[in-house]
Amino acid sequence: GESFKKHASLFVTMIDRAVHLLGPDTDLLTDVLLELGTKHHRYGVKPVYYAIMGDILIGTLEEMLGSNIFDPVTKDAWYDVYRAFSYDMIRAPHHKVK
Repeated sequence: GESFKKHASLFVTMIDRAVHLLGPDTDLLTDVLLELGTKHHRYGVKPVYYAIMGDILIGTLEEMLGSNIFDPVTKDAWYDVYRAFSYDMIRAPHHKVK
């Protein structure tokens, strides 16, 4: 429905913003992901959901881009980035603010 489309759009926007924040100083990205993880925890998102969403994201990218573009090296890189992002979001409820 419409709610799913809105959430999917927000998810893609968040991934895009997070990728653009990658760089030598990742403190801002970490802060953004911790805040987002805290919000998701309040919404009832469980840690196991992150792996499921990651598999769906990676599978969708692979399907949409094809194996010529989304080769095994690219796929592994996306999994690495997604795991790093989700790690911060999962630990957010237990993270002590600086």
